[in-house]
Order: sequence, then structure tokens, then C-alpha cells
Amino acid sequence: MYISLTGFLKDDSLDNSLKFRLRIPSLNEKDVMSLLNWQSLEAESDGELPLSDEQAEKIFSLLGNPMPDGLDFFVGVRA
Repeated sequence: MYISLTGFLKDDSLDNSLKFRLRIPSLNEKDVMSLLNWQSLEAESDGELPLSDEQAEKIFSLLGNPMPDGLDFFVGVRA
């Protein structure tokens, strides 16, 4: 199992297609889980949860990646 970060256009009812997907590297999983107050991947495997802009910024900063503009981000666990 791994943590997946996805992004969709903000407030765009005409295009709800996936615009961004990132698999969180395993070496960063514990830090991301800590940011989200997750205890285990198994406990969070019930779909995707919306991230606040602040949470998304922290995750991208932790990964050392620039955060794409104009997207709403979600996080979930995939098998």
C-alpha cells in the first residue's frame, strides 16, 4: 500500500478529470502520515480525503516539490 496525492481543477464543473497524481515515496510516508495525524495506512484506506491548501503546501514542501497552482488536492491510500 502507498499514499497517493491527486489534484483536480478548482471549481471547474466542466472538467473534473484528474490533472495531477503523485505517489508519495516510501521514505516520506511517515512524515506525511504525521502531518495528517494518521496512525496507519490500513486505517486510512477508505477512499480519498480532501486536503486544505495549507496541508497540501506542507506535503509539497516536505517532498521538495513545487505545488501546482489552481488545483484542489486529495490524499488516499492505494494498494
